[in-house]
Amino acid sequence: MEKKLGKRCALLAIAAIALALSACRGTKQSEADAEKEAFADLRAEITSLVPEVDRRDQALATVDDLEVLLNKLDRDVQDRAEQFRLLNANYDAMRADLEAGVAAVERQMQSNFGQLSAQYRKLSQELTTEEWESLDKAKSKAMETAVAGLLDRNSGESQ
Repeated sequence: MEKKLGKRCALLAIAAIALALSACRGTKQSEADAEKEAFADLRAEITSLVPEVDRRDQALATVDDLEVLLNKLDRDVQDRAEQFRLLNANYDAMRADLEAGVAAVERQMQSNFGQLSAQYRKLSQELTTEEWESLDKAKSKAMETAVAGLLDRNSGESQ
């Protein structure tokens, strides 16, 4: 139980940091454009840092997979939000329905987090330590921008 609570706290902390970062953004650039630009910057940085074509192509493919997973996560969150909105609007809904929905969301979040973590680890293994450390700023910007955009689009305030 403590392990599960610890994971939830960690996810909430990441979400809070990303939300704070998104509030500090001062540009008029759309969230989608900012995400595309951040991932393009990460790809450009990998292209310039990794001299071997095979390793570079593997790393770029992993970045593509990360971006696809983040987009899938965004769609999943939007779908779940709509399901909860409909469930909440249904006055005849049973508590069991709500609890089942919450459990499904938790399972989906754990699955998505596991997939994202695996891809991120894969990227770190495809690069040398020096390359990985050199990518720090581009990695951070890409991930922070993607998470902030996801939170902005799904917070309910932007709707």
